[in-house]
This record gives sequence, structure tokens and C-alpha cells, in this order.
Amino acid sequence: MNRLMILDWDDTLRRGFSAIEWIGFLHERKAFSSSCFGQMTDLLHQYSKRSIGYNDFVNHYADIYFRGIQQVKEERLNEAARLFALHERGQVANFTFDLLYYLETSSYDVLILSGSPQIFLDHFFRDYSFRVMGLKKPATGDSNYSGGTDTKLKTYQQERVKYSFIGTMGDSPSDQPLIEAADIGFIVGDRIENRGKGNVRRVNHETDAVEIIHMLDDAVLATV
Repeated sequence: MNRLMILDWDDTLRRGFSAIEWIGFLHERKAFSSSCFGQMTDLLHQYSKRSIGYNDFVNHYADIYFRGIQQVKEERLNEAARLFALHERGQVANFTFDLLYYLETSSYDVLILSGSPQIFLDHFFRDYSFRVMGLKKPATGDSNYSGGTDTKLKTYQQERVKYSFIGTMGDSPSDQPLIEAADIGFIVGDRIENRGKGNVRRVNHETDAVEIIHMLDDAVLATV
């Protein structure tokens, strides 16, 4: 059986939002425009007050992010990303490393599908054989954002025809359609509700990896 696991990063495998901390990390090192940093702070305030919705937030984030790093040399960004990825190892959920090891050694293909910048995700996952799809500079005329609902759902649909089993894990409204459509979907935390669609389980950052793996194995057996 060919199996795929699609995993979100922010507030799923990782506690909290690395996409926001990455901006602060760059700004402290004078590798992010101060004016764009101010715009990002305002954007976060609007989102926290629910003045804008999730998809508007992630698309504005992408626009501000690319303008903020426009004048920074690639080598400098890459070195910052390497250091930030080391910092990220201390921010993961209780289950993350054990779950990743299980998937890597159990004939799963794994897709990290995230709205966080790909540059530091590539460093974090460099020792795994996973595919990583994060935020990167779009081609001219391409306005798709890797963290948006439409882009994530389109990616899932493209993968669905290749695999007889797909599991998904996420925490946000953009992850919900994938979680509900998969053979098993894991909601991490309580940001989104379980609407009773599909084979959906709720876990949190303190859940033991063994518990998640058991649920995953049971779902695989049910599809045989």
C-alpha cells in the first residue's frame, strides 16, 4: 500500500507560530525591513482582533514578508535560516520527533505543507527524506500562498490520485478540508471544531506519539 502523510508545521508539529518568530529573528539581525516589520505588527494586531480572516491574514503575511527581505542577500538569509532551524528543534510538540521517525522508517511518503517560509523548513528537515512545500518567492503572476485554503486543498487533490492511503494533521481553517477528506485526519489543539465529517481525531501538543501511531495504524488496517 502506498501511503502519504501530509503534515502542517505551525501550531501542529511545532508549538506556536514560527512564521511570526522568524520575522522577529530576522529583524533583530537587521535582515528585515523596519517599515515592513511595523506593517507585520499591525497585521498581527488586526488578526488577533479578528478584523481580518485567516486567508486574508496569510496572504498579507506573504506580501509583507517578501517585501521585508527584498534587499537582503541570499547567503545572509540562508545562514539566518540555518540558525533559526536549530532554535526550532526546541519548539516542537511532544510527539513530533517520534512521529517523524516512525513515518520515515515505515514506508510512508511525507509532505510538509506549510505557510511558513520554506528557507528554514528546508534546514529543519534536511536529514529526512520528506518533501517540503512552504512559502517561497512565487513565479511572476502566481499569487498562490502555500498556507492558504485553496492551495492546500489543490495540493491534496493532486496527491489523492497517487496514494491509496492519506493521513493529514493540522490545526487551522486551511487544514480542515484536508483533515476531513483524508483516510484519517488529526486536529491538533482546539482552533477548529470537529464537524463530524470523515475519520477525524483530536490530539494536542502533549499527546504521546505512540497514541497517534496506534490511531494511524488502525486507520491503515481499516482500508486494507
